[in-house]
Amino acid sequence: MRSNAEGEVSKDPQSEEAGDISGITQKPWGSERLIYLGEYAVKILRINAGKRTSYHYHEEKDETIFLHKGTMLLEITNLPHFPINPHKIEMIPGEFVQIFARDRHRFTAHGQDVVLFEASAPHLTDVVRLEDDYGRKS
Repeated sequence: MRSNAEGEVSKDPQSEEAGDISGITQKPWGSERLIYLGEYAVKILRINAGKRTSYHYHEEKDETIFLHKGTMLLEITNLPHFPINPHKIEMIPGEFVQIFARDRHRFTAHGQDVVLFEASAPHLTDVVRLEDDYGRKS
């Protein structure tokens, strides 16, 4: 197991340590809990009311997002399909969306805290931030 400069936990999916784990990383917008890492990764993300993640994309990582609690605004630009304006989608509990590599996206929690589940490719450090309310860089 290794961590980067922001304290994010990462594991090599091919290592003997891959499998069920429990690592919580505090984020400026809430927290991220990595609960499984192997051929895919499973996380629980908590986004505090009124906060949002960075507007970002992943070079390789595909992810499926399932909204468990709260209402959330998803801003997404599916390049090259919608290259100009991001789509803004209001999500409610029970809805899910698939986000593909290179889709630019951001999650915003409305009114109350949001809890979502993420199942993704195991590329934990694959993030390119385009905008960030907290001054973080890629």
